[in-house]
Amino acid sequence: MVRIDENGDGVINYQEFFDVLGASQGLDHKMVERANNKLADLKEKMQKYMTSHGDAYRTFDSSKVGKMPFSDFNTLVLEICRISNTPAPSYAVIKDLFDAVDIKKDGNIDKAEWNQTFNSITGGDPKSSIVTTPLSAWDNSKESNKVGEVMNKHRKALLSKFKEQSTRLAPDGKAQVVNFKQAKEALDELIYAEFTSKNMPISDGKLKMVLNCCAVPDPNKSLKEPLFDFS
Repeated sequence: MVRIDENGDGVINYQEFFDVLGASQGLDHKMVERANNKLADLKEKMQKYMTSHGDAYRTFDSSKVGKMPFSDFNTLVLEICRISNTPAPSYAVIKDLFDAVDIKKDGNIDKAEWNQTFNSITGGDPKSSIVTTPLSAWDNSKESNKVGEVMNKHRKALLSKFKEQSTRLAPDGKAQVVNFKQAKEALDELIYAEFTSKNMPISDGKLKMVLNCCAVPDPNKSLKEPLFDFS
């Protein structure tokens, strides 16, 4: 039997899967290399256009409980291609990438699978220039996930606070939105109680990363500042 979990951590990550099966089962080396390059390219674009791969996951996970089906992944890839003005891969290629990240093969990509895959990718095509910044690294930390969990837990109360702070509608006129200053004011008591008072301050940069999952789309670059929709 082939040993795939090379580091013995009880979990098979993306790199172990391709390293071991690629060698033992005769998988075409170029096929593996192409898959790695495409995932590296996707990671780079997520960091460039969506702050980080963690932020991209939160934004496109329609379930909001950490289970991304193929339809969400497909939407993410197509949106990345649209905003980066690059050709979209074929359906078959997107499906292959989804299958590579769906380590458990249960039809959903959970947060652990997503982070295992993209955290293990540090390079790919020479044209890619993946650079991990302190903020992008924090975005996939336990503290970052905790902020998201706390916001979800108090969602109902926060919705009221955001509405109190809101002074304008989204560009489409359908939802009340807030700018960063207003969102921060709405979150102030909760952030203090759950983090600041426990010696875990959340900087503005970190808070902006968390809020990005609720950012109002701005395809025409007409907004003077980011706006957030919590409806």
